[in-house]
Amino acid sequence: MLAIKPNGKVVEVLASPEHKPMPEMRAELIEKLKYAQCSICGSVFKKGEGSSSNNKVMRNLYKAISEEKGYIYWLWEVNNRRKKKLAYNYIRRYICPDCVQALFRHINVIKKS
Repeated sequence: MLAIKPNGKVVEVLASPEHKPMPEMRAELIEKLKYAQCSICGSVFKKGEGSSSNNKVMRNLYKAISEEKGYIYWLWEVNNRRKKKLAYNYIRRYICPDCVQALFRHINVIKKS
């Protein structure tokens, strides 16, 4: 916490210990805000709007490319390799619209040819 003195000098009055964010809680917060983290670049992007939590991402890669949206996919076997198993047997992942276009745009061009 910082205090600003009448003379304009800023003084630290209370320091916070170093925090390490808990990945599960961060992921849950991002999800509740209808955002997702890109598996490629690590950026956070909006994956849903309004009443839909996934209307800015597509399950079909070709549609994601042509509609310039993000891509959602699942890793089905990852849970089997984890030491601490999850209650569900899949891991959901996202790719942001920028990475979809940068990496896969040429696939859609080839498909249309």
